[in-house]
Amino acid sequence: MLSRSSFNLLNLDDYSIYSCVTDRPRIPRIMTVPGILSEFEEHNVSGKLEKETEQSDVVSSVTDRRIIVSNQLPVKAYRESNKWVFEYDSDSLVLQLKSGFGPDVECVYVGSLPVDIDPVEQEEVGQILLDKFKCVPTFLSVDIQNKYYHGFCKHYLWPLFHYMLPVTRTHGVRFDRVAWQAYVSANKIFADKVMEVFNPDEDYVWIHDYHLMVMPTFLRKRFHRVRVGFFLHSPFPSSEIYRTLPVRDEILRALLNCDLIGFHTFDYARHFLSSCSRMLGLDYKSKRGYIGLEYYGRTVSIKILPVGIHMGQIESVKSSNRTAKKVEELRKVYGGKVVILGVDDMDMFKGISLKFLAMGQLLEEYPALRGRVVLVQILNPARSRGHDIQEVENETQKVASEVNRRFGKDGYEPIVFVNGPVSTHDKIAYYAISECVVVNAVRDGMNLVPYKYTVSREVWHHQEADPDFGMWQAKELLDHLESVLANEPVVVKRGQQIVEVNPQGVSKGVVVESLIASMHSKGRPLDFVLCIGDDRSDEDMFEKISSSVVNRGIAEVFACTVGQKPSMAKYYLDDTVDVIKMLHGLESASTQVPKTSAMGVSFETSF
Repeated sequence: MLSRSSFNLLNLDDYSIYSCVTDRPRIPRIMTVPGILSEFEEHNVSGKLEKETEQSDVVSSVTDRRIIVSNQLPVKAYRESNKWVFEYDSDSLVLQLKSGFGPDVECVYVGSLPVDIDPVEQEEVGQILLDKFKCVPTFLSVDIQNKYYHGFCKHYLWPLFHYMLPVTRTHGVRFDRVAWQAYVSANKIFADKVMEVFNPDEDYVWIHDYHLMVMPTFLRKRFHRVRVGFFLHSPFPSSEIYRTLPVRDEILRALLNCDLIGFHTFDYARHFLSSCSRMLGLDYKSKRGYIGLEYYGRTVSIKILPVGIHMGQIESVKSSNRTAKKVEELRKVYGGKVVILGVDDMDMFKGISLKFLAMGQLLEEYPALRGRVVLVQILNPARSRGHDIQEVENETQKVASEVNRRFGKDGYEPIVFVNGPVSTHDKIAYYAISECVVVNAVRDGMNLVPYKYTVSREVWHHQEADPDFGMWQAKELLDHLESVLANEPVVVKRGQQIVEVNPQGVSKGVVVESLIASMHSKGRPLDFVLCIGDDRSDEDMFEKISSSVVNRGIAEVFACTVGQKPSMAKYYLDDTVDVIKMLHGLESASTQVPKTSAMGVSFETSF
């Protein structure tokens, strides 16, 4: 039980110195989506498809394998000495997924290359990628690529899924049936490539993002027992927005050919379930946190699976010499200035111009910050092209130029652009020197920049925040973390202006107890223990040390908390000034001839 520490440690001067249940497997039925298979596969339904159903071209020799399908392969490609050179893209999310599987799991990647390959070289390139990188390229034609990706995906689905309706001809793209047909054709090509390496009895297929939402239909058509999952990396709009999509039913039915559908947040999953209910008449069932949709005798699981970051990779990059040199270089460039960082794609929903306007307002209201605060904006290359992207670029440049004109001077620009591809090492270096990172996307799927920034910083706390506001935010963060990490082997604790997450069974108390036991086993008995802490994370240490007095026969324990508050510690010191005063007293006593105090405490050996 916690009790208020009743003794000021300095008062001892008189005596001394001082951490849907899975349903049974069911046999799925074939589900043909009207408007998809009927338009593009009527001539293939008999004969060829039946043969492909019986066997695939390549049979897996690995008992546990994942086929990960995404629009783009996790590789970089460039030309060198008239030959193509390939290497893994360490920043690719689909590549980082492999670390979540066991060492015996093989991952095969299916997707497009970031460059165009001449048809004459495609066979050779495809074999190299399969043999060396476990990658199967799709090689879409230029016409299909433009209509499928730049047309339907980026100019229609992307704005719609971010709640932007095509209300006028100049703002938004009207539905294009030809682009939709290209989208379906591209999805079929992806499915064909999966068939080349797929073993239906052993492999799992994991499809990623809105580019491939109708692909599950083609897989289910060819293999009745295919095990396929889908994860949406973007938001899923409310049913009122989604129902404006002319092919809304086709996409929903195609997704329901999956065994599992994952979303970033419960809101996106709820919107999907509402769309299925209002447009297809399907109701879901929820039991013990598991959500399932019954569709043609199968149960489709709906899960919330927020994407995280690869901690090991970031820690490795952060500790590298290359990153350290970049950090040193940036500190010289921005020495004496407070750096605010922005990292965004050039996209209409990222709110970059709003960020620049806020920077201008900050310098307007607080003139003392002029010359002292710099907003460094890393602009990742745009993933699409068109007049809307050009408008965003023009607006961004215009606002930045105006802010720099009004508040800049010789040797100082309030807003600094970092254009083009930036390496992971350089980004981590920018994270490390920045006082804060600003993420103000109008709407986003799951932005990982705050995660990467927090990990890249040596320490994160709210010591300099407004006390009341910081306390409220810390309490809210604690509640969210406890909810999200409820099933994880971790403990969430709130300390002195910090919130920390620790592995279960790892604490200061465990370390101190282990240290005492180790010294005792080596025949080095302790004369006394002095233990000082200032927040709740130290209470476990106080408790463990107190129990060690009885178990180890230590002469005396001085458990001391900083500040008068309920604590397991017997003693307290008012503040850090008193702590320093007490330590100086110990230092002085260590140079004197040791004496046995009235309390029977010896200072010959201490820690």
